Amino acid sequence: MKHLNITTFNGLINNQSTQLINARELHELLQVTTPFHKWIARRISDYEFTENLDFTEGTTLSARGFFKTEVKEYHITLDMAKELCMLERSELGRKARRHFIKMEQHALSEIPLLTAKVQELEGELRCIPNFVRQTPEPFLRLIEQAQEAYLTTNPQAKEIIRYREMGLTYDEMAKLLGKTKNSVQWMVRRMIKLGFLESKKKNQAENQLPLFA
Repeated sequence: MKHLNITTFNGLINNQSTQLINARELHELLQVTTPFHKWIARRISDYEFTENLDFTEGTTLSARGFFKTEVKEYHITLDMAKELCMLERSELGRKARRHFIKMEQHALSEIPLLTAKVQELEGELRCIPNFVRQTPEPFLRLIEQAQEAYLTTNPQAKEIIRYREMGLTYDEMAKLLGKTKNSVQWMVRRMIKLGFLESKKKNQAENQLPLFA
């Protein structure tokens, strides 16, 4: 659906998080000639869509000339959006409906990955001793002290932080610091463990452009 563009966002329906879209945007996308307020009211009435099940209502301020007026908005679920698309019986409606179906399929495919990530984080949390979780301040102070001590004993660490932010490769950093590539890599690994730096993915490092090429 390259030529159709509509924004989805997370909202609450009956206190449950769900993907929603603005019905006014869908009305414009489908190029409906009936005025929006009449179109949405008629669809809700004729097909018995239910508030807090299929949609929620709200208001926004719309600028009209020198004045701002309240405009009623309808945030609808993807299921309701698919039904509205079918009711239009148009090519745009069919394309939009297929798009929403793909979005739902993609969201469902992400669930196992998100579940695995949550389990991974829970496992990492369980590895943290109870006394640290209950009173993290002393532990955080120890980390800060270790970082300060490392910066004091390794003045070039600040330069490495700056070079990493610039996107320099290990070879480039080694030339600027007058060190070997292996020693720079060792320092970076140590600084990652101390929390100075975040670990970069392999493909991200490979995509860096050499400064001295």
